[in-house]
Amino acid sequence: MKIDNEKLKNKTKKNLAEESFKISISDFGKKLLYPANIKGMDDFDYLLSKKAGTLKGREGSFDIKNGSNSLLVSYRVDLNRSPKALEIWFSKKDNSLDGGTNQNIELKEDIAMFGIRYFFLCSCGRKTTVLYLPDGEYFFKCRECANIIYESQTINKHTMNGLFWHTHQMIKLANRRERIKRMFYGGGLSKKGQKFTDLYNEWDSEVKKEAMMKAGEF
Repeated sequence: MKIDNEKLKNKTKKNLAEESFKISISDFGKKLLYPANIKGMDDFDYLLSKKAGTLKGREGSFDIKNGSNSLLVSYRVDLNRSPKALEIWFSKKDNSLDGGTNQNIELKEDIAMFGIRYFFLCSCGRKTTVLYLPDGEYFFKCRECANIIYESQTINKHTMNGLFWHTHQMIKLANRRERIKRMFYGGGLSKKGQKFTDLYNEWDSEVKKEAMMKAGEF
């Protein structure tokens, strides 16, 4: 039986999420499609009615960062494809992508209570809200196709009595907090602020629990 070494290599190679660029469906704004007559566009019934007029596809650009590296992403929604697709162009500021790359990503629409929710469709057919671009790759893929793992999966929780693990978690929390532009909204925590607080409390409880176990109090 002949073994394809290149396929085996690609299948077994793991890429760290922290070292890969990633795009989220939320990076493209809340409404990828919007009515020509934007009055009342937040009303789901209005959006589906003839009064809304022809739907248009959003377009724009944004930067995503990965450490000291930056990726410029431009996009537009292609309504001429079926299913609808997101056409993106992206290039690194160090020009390591030879002037840039374009990719068509199919979109999946699901009707939710608050309106229409969009997902990416990976070339493998998986539905996801996040796609990854590992170092050395030229196209965004889902976590499974890109062989993505998280750095925390490579750290033994018990090494140095958990020092490495907890230091890593502290750094992750600090980086997450730095990316949150608005911790509070409307007199309370924003959604991202609440998520951060929950993660911090979970980590803090684990640290205290382990400290009590070492002291023989648990």
